Amino acid sequence: MENKVRKNNLKNMKNINIKMGVDSDRITKLKEFYNTKIKKTHIICMTIMVVIFVLVFIVNIGMYKSGENIIPDGAVGESLSGAIQENFLMCAVVIFAGITPYFFLSVLGIAESAVIVGDMSLRYAWGSSFLPTMFLGGIIQMIGFSLCVAIGIYYCRLTTRKRKYYNYSSFSFNDVRQQIYEIRKDEKKVKELEKKKKEKYDEAKNSNVKIPYMNFLLLGILAFAITFVGLVITRI
Repeated sequence: MENKVRKNNLKNMKNINIKMGVDSDRITKLKEFYNTKIKKTHIICMTIMVVIFVLVFIVNIGMYKSGENIIPDGAVGESLSGAIQENFLMCAVVIFAGITPYFFLSVLGIAESAVIVGDMSLRYAWGSSFLPTMFLGGIIQMIGFSLCVAIGIYYCRLTTRKRKYYNYSSFSFNDVRQQIYEIRKDEKKVKELEKKKKEKYDEAKNSNVKIPYMNFLLLGILAFAITFVGLVITRI
C-alpha cells in the first residue's frame, strides 16, 4: 500500500515538473518572439504615443488652469467599468486591424494617446482625479496601447506576405519569352529567365508564413493588463 502511494506521489511530482517545464518554455519563447519581432516597433510606437500624450496633456490642463472653457456643458468623465470595456475593445480592434493586408490600419491606434487625455481632462475638471497619478497612469496606458499597435503592425506584415503567396502564379509573361528564346536556341537568355522564375518562386514560397496567433493572444492580454493598471492609477 505504501509503495503504491509512493509511486502515485512520484508520478504526480513528475507531472507537475513537466507542466512547469512547458510553462517555462512558453514564457521563454514568448520573450524571444517579443524581442525579435515586436520590441523595436513597440519602442518606436510607444515613444510617439508618449510624446503626443504629454503634449496634449500639457495643453489641455494648461487651458483649463488658465480659465478657458474646454469642457462641454453636461460632459462628465467615463465610469471605470465603461473605460475598462473601452480599453479592452480598443486593444482588440487595434491588434486585429492587422488582418487587413497592405494598409497597416493598426497605426491609427496611435491616436488613442490623444483620446485618453479627453477623459482625463473631464475628470480633472470635476476634481475626481489627482493630477500626478493621472499623468502617471496615462503614461502606463501608452505602454499597453503601443504594444497593441506594434502587434497589429507585425500581424499586417504577415498577412501581407501571405497575400503575396496566395497571389503568386507559376505562369507569367516570362514563360512566353522563354519559349521564344528556346525556339531561337538562345541558351543564355533561357538560363536568365529560369533564374528569375526560381527567384520569384523562392520569394513566394518564403511568403507562406505561419501566423503566431497564440503569441498575439498572450501579448494582447499583457497589453490589456498594462492598460488596466494605468487606468486604475488615473482614478486614484
